[in-house]
Amino acid sequence: TIANFFPVGECNGSHGLYRPGGSALNAGQVGSIRAAEMIHYRLTNSSNKSQDEFSKPIKEKIEEILTYYQNLTDDKKPLNLKGEREFIQNRMSETLGIVRSPEKIEKAILLNKQMQNQRKLFGIKDTSQLVPFLKNLDLLLTERAFLETTQFLLNRIKGGRNSYLIGELDSFFSKENDVLQFSSDQSIPDESLDDKAVQYTYTKEEKHEVSTVPVRMI
Repeated sequence: TIANFFPVGECNGSHGLYRPGGSALNAGQVGSIRAAEMIHYRLTNSSNKSQDEFSKPIKEKIEEILTYYQNLTDDKKPLNLKGEREFIQNRMSETLGIVRSPEKIEKAILLNKQMQNQRKLFGIKDTSQLVPFLKNLDLLLTERAFLETTQFLLNRIKGGRNSYLIGELDSFFSKENDVLQFSSDQSIPDESLDDKAVQYTYTKEEKHEVSTVPVRMI
């Protein structure tokens, strides 16, 4: 929906359950270069649209965002950005690690909503805090996307997917000797959605929509 806009790196799905790190990182770097070359080619060789037509909607959005940022220092109580970041990081570690609890994820989504609404009432002390302010905003949006898609998945699969277990950590330890043990449904990965990709959409109305789309066949 956006001309000359390419997802690169992890967000384009080149990483995955059976393709972590390594070659996927290289694919992201190569993909970034190829995307930049394609954008440059289109802007300099397009006979249909001028560069001004491509950049006009972007400039309008940037002006809107800049106006919002300039007002962040106007008599607003400054956010505790360091504390906010640590809170987000701890919550992510707690809910989206190798053991994932549906109850904790649901609670984390509610807390994320509250944090995003509350921070609209706060500002920053001065412009030196703008970058950490934006980083935390990005973390909250990213966390919400991961939480929503994980909740969507957990409602549709049984057991884990090789990369994590579902439940509470304590439930996987035997009371006699603290040895990790789990039932057969957890040890056998659920492959029912292997032919689907989970698609997350964040709309202009700030709605979070999750669905599945068929995987493109090789």
